[in-house]
Amino acid sequence: MLNASAYRQLAKQSINAPASSFGHVQPGLFDAVVRQTLPPGPGPAATAAGEPQVMPKAEPKAGAPPMVHQHDEGG
Repeated sequence: MLNASAYRQLAKQSINAPASSFGHVQPGLFDAVVRQTLPPGPGPAATAAGEPQVMPKAEPKAGAPPMVHQHDEGG
């Protein structure tokens, strides 16, 4: 059964984890995830170089400008 405990395990970062299937889902689990009463899983862990461990690594396309993240200060 996919319940809150199993969801927390699924939300953990993993690499090459086997596929999972569930025959039943705990009633209300989807709503709990959407409302974030079940917190989201942790993000990727950082390497010694300070980069997140994400596979595969995104490579910028040739000739593409560097990605810039803008933060809207709302004012």
